[in-house]
Formats: sequence, structure tokens, C-alpha cells
Amino acid sequence: MGPVAAGGIHGAVPAGWLRVPVCLLLALSLVACAGMGRDFQRVESELVRGDTDAALAYLEPLAGSRLNRALYDMNRGMVLRHAGDLDGSVAAFERAKRETGRLEAISVSETLATWAVAEGADSYQPPTHEHLLLHAFQLLNFLELGDLEAARVEALQIDLGLRRIDPAEGRAPDGGDAFARHVSGLAFEANGDWSDAMIAYRRAYQAYRRQDVAIPADLQRSLVRLADHLELVEERDGYAEAFDISGWEPMARNRDRAMVLWVVQAGLGPRLEERTMVVQAAADQFVRVSLPALRPRPSSLRGARITANGTLANADPTESVSGAADRWLERQMPGLIARSVSRNVARYAVTERVREESPALGLLVNVAGLFLEQSDTRNWRTLPDSIYLARLDLPPGERRLQLEYLGGNASVLATEERSATLAAGGVTVLRSVWLDAVRR
Repeated sequence: MGPVAAGGIHGAVPAGWLRVPVCLLLALSLVACAGMGRDFQRVESELVRGDTDAALAYLEPLAGSRLNRALYDMNRGMVLRHAGDLDGSVAAFERAKRETGRLEAISVSETLATWAVAEGADSYQPPTHEHLLLHAFQLLNFLELGDLEAARVEALQIDLGLRRIDPAEGRAPDGGDAFARHVSGLAFEANGDWSDAMIAYRRAYQAYRRQDVAIPADLQRSLVRLADHLELVEERDGYAEAFDISGWEPMARNRDRAMVLWVVQAGLGPRLEERTMVVQAAADQFVRVSLPALRPRPSSLRGARITANGTLANADPTESVSGAADRWLERQMPGLIARSVSRNVARYAVTERVREESPALGLLVNVAGLFLEQSDTRNWRTLPDSIYLARLDLPPGERRLQLEYLGGNASVLATEERSATLAAGGVTVLRSVWLDAVRR
């Protein structure tokens, strides 16, 4: 967070005239940043307690901020999803998508503000992995609401966005694309778009391999079954050998069955925290370097499994949000350091010019610069730390589903039963949020 730039100093300025607005600006900035941090801590505390109404109330101060409007809607959409208000979540996510627009900087003037003033002096523009997760969770909202066509459109938007940032291969620089491609394949498959589903599953497979993580079991089976259905014999045999799959149910039976997806959101997304160092640049001149640092917040959950109609499926990890955020921050760090150095050099020059007119005023400007240099610690904090996904294809009708939440060494942390009415050719999405003591 950082304040908007004040006007430049020209000539001799009476110290008494400048002291009040500068101090007021600093006070307002520090109060605003501290207040935003406290509000988010309260939002998270209420989510852990299970009080989504209170969490929404603590989000409201962000609603009036032009710079943080997208951040407000992204967090509001996720809290409403926790609460089961999917229509409200859809509306909030759509507003966030309109605010963020395409996967690029919102304006040149606001981007330049981060060089001249401080990080966070521009409108919040989510990094690519957050933008992809915004679309992926919207897609899951539509699937759960039974709007398969809207889910398909969302999958097309994911592909379009990835092709925009990487026309050659459609990949994301830091991650988030594996999960987004995976759920896109599920949406295409639910709509009977076999070729598009196969392309999405292939892209997901490639993204998981780039991240050097295990390929989810559902994706393994989907690649084999779809390659078989599309008569891609050589490709099918390659996947079957790589995944050690010797038998599978033909895709032709899918229209007579219901797709059950269980999505488990575990933990809270990583926090960005400020790390600051003040260095004495001269006898009476100090500079401050502030950079963001990532603090992951994983949960105790290490796995999950679902059983119904005599069939068991493990919920595999399909996305590490903290992993994507860590790669993004590492890639951003050289630019963040360069901008901080540039701002400090500029402030040093201004302070020296002012000190020639008034040593006292020069000291005040130096102190003001120390407070102005703050890192941007905004991010989508109500995201999960990790996402697990399981899939069952079941006969239609009334079904009882047994859910198990697993800790270390596959120990059972909790169990749950749910009932669902499954329709042939339909999709049923089960949501769970595991925040250690609280799950929904």
C-alpha cells in the first residue's frame, strides 16, 4: 500500500506550510494500510470460525476504494462461495473480471506511479495465477449451478487468456494453468465437446509436468479414456503405459452416468508481508528499502477420499496456490528492487536540494520518504493454500456419499456423509473448505 504522489518541491518552501500536509498524508497512508491489514485478519478469523456474514462485513471497507475494487470483489466472491451463495459469488467474480480486464497492466499512468511514488499506488491487478483461479472458480460455480454452457464459456475464456499471454504454447509463467486447464477439460467433457476436452487435458498434463508434480489420477484416466474414444490409439497406449492403467470404462457410457466432482479447498492462501531495512546513506540521510515476502498458510489436510456405490476415489492435490505465488514473487523481485532503488535515488536528490534551502525542512522530507517507501502487500488472501479434486462417474438416482478428510500418514481427521440426486449426463459438484477446525 502506498499514498498518491504529492506535488514536487520548487524553490524555498516555508517549513510550516509543508509540515502539516506532509504529516497528514503520512498519517492517512499509515492508517489506511494498517486498517486494511486488520480488516483482512478479521475476515480470515471469521472464516475459520465459520461466520461468513461477519467476514463479509469486515470486507466492506474495501468496497469504496477505487484502487482495491477488484480485490474486494475477488475476496467477496470467494467468501460467498464458502457461504453457499453461488449466485452472489458469480456476480462478484464477474465484477472482478470486468475490473481486471485483460491479463495486462491496467494503465500506463498507474504503472508509472509504482516507479515514482510507491508500490501499491496503482489499481490492484492480480498476477496471472490469481487471474486464472478467478476464472477456474467461476467455472466451478457454473458447474455447481448446473449451467454447463456458462462453464464452457468460462473454459474458452481461460484458453483465450492463456493464448494472449503466450501465443505459442498457451502457458502461464508461474503456474495456475494446470488446475485451470484441468477443470476446463471437465467442463468441455460435460458438454460433450470431446476434442476441446482432450486439448485441455493435454495442456493440463503438460503444465503439471512443468511444475514437476504428480499427475492427478482423474487427469490420468481422462487422458486415456478420451484418447481411446477419439481413436488416438498410439497416444492412448502411451498414456496407459506411463500411468500404468490397464483397463478403463469407455466414454460412450458417460451420457448414461452422472459426473460427481468433489473440490476441497484446504488452508488459506499465502500472505504477503513487508520486510524493511533502513540504511544510512550519509551522515544525516537515510533510505528505506521495503520488499514483500511470502508467508504460506497450509492446513493440516494431506488428502481426502470419497466413496459411493461401492466406488472409491482419492482427492488428489491439483493446485498449490502458495507454490504459484512463490514463483511469481521470485520473478517479480528484480523489478521490485530496481524500482525501490530508483525511488530512493530520486528522493535523495530532492532531499539534498531542499536541505540547501532549509536543513530542518530537508530532515522532514527525508523522514517523509522513509514512510512513503512501502511494499505492496495486496493479494487474494481468501484463496485456499491448496486445492484437491476427486471424480466419480455414477449411475443416476439418489446416492449417499462418504467423505473422508486425511492427515499425515493417511490418518482420518474427520468423516462426513452427504446425499445427492444424480441425473444422467449431469454434473454434481460437492464443495468442502478445510480450515483445520472448520470445514464446509
